[in-house]
Amino acid sequence: MKRKQFLVIGLGRFGSGVARTLHELGHEVIAIDSRDEPVQEMLGQVTQAAIADATDETVLRNFGVSSFDAVIVAIGSNIEANIYTTIAAKDAGAKYIVCKAVDDISKRILLKIGADKVIRPENDSGVQLARNLASPKLLGQIELTNEFSVIELEATPNITGKLERVQRGGVQILAHARAEVVGLTPSDIQVGDKLILLGRKAELEKLRQSVSD
Repeated sequence: MKRKQFLVIGLGRFGSGVARTLHELGHEVIAIDSRDEPVQEMLGQVTQAAIADATDETVLRNFGVSSFDAVIVAIGSNIEANIYTTIAAKDAGAKYIVCKAVDDISKRILLKIGADKVIRPENDSGVQLARNLASPKLLGQIELTNEFSVIELEATPNITGKLERVQRGGVQILAHARAEVVGLTPSDIQVGDKLILLGRKAELEKLRQSVSD
């Protein structure tokens, strides 16, 4: 799996979840917040945690914001700080900006000022966002139990040749879709198809990582 670089701004529950999960998935994560306590709590759980004013474009440039694969603006209910930080990140050369919004109005504003993706906590969890950022081919995931999940991912060349081994490992291919056509026969799968898979989380995680390689 290719190691990516992420900058997470704002270390509340959501931001901390994103930062921690991305780091656990093997990526480089710089996490910053204007408050000392959440930064101290993140030490050792990410690549680097620092106190910084992310609304200052110069500060973000000093962190090398343009070199990150994505910048996640996870500031809480302070929409003003959210807006200033997004503008500063955009002006500093951020490649891809994901913002947290508290309502539809703030979502529309953030999209207009340059955010590439805006999510709302009640619709997306920090962990799921982290997995999608780390593995773009992973299209969705549903936690069924503590042990089993259903995932949707895009078929890549390195997975189509492993279908028999995948099934022997306990992962069931429930369906695959191409355009508007849904198929139930694994032998018909082609690169680019959307796959719906059921299995143990550990086996699905191995598969997700192989797709990201």
